[in-house]
Amino acid sequence: MIVKNAISSFIGVWFLLTPWMFGLTASGLETYLCFILGGIQCLFSLLAISFPGGKSWLNGLPLFIGIWFIIFPNAFNLPLLQIVVLEVLGLATILINYALLFPESQ
Repeated sequence: MIVKNAISSFIGVWFLLTPWMFGLTASGLETYLCFILGGIQCLFSLLAISFPGGKSWLNGLPLFIGIWFIIFPNAFNLPLLQIVVLEVLGLATILINYALLFPESQ
């Protein structure tokens, strides 16, 4: 549980830093969305570590953020490399947080 939440938190940090790594415009909506949603994912994943026993409701929001990061690159018409990176990390976020919410499904 701790390792999965830490990985989800690191993916949130990646999403948080994505605008600067990919050179997105500083005033664009995609920059603000990456910053806000990446920060929320990082925060909620770190907070979920403090709740013992798993099945924390704090893993639900990062799961939906992962869904958003699969839709996000297509909505803003980003280059192919950025689409692949964001969609793969979005899918990883979904799978990690789904496994945390429903450990019996593993």
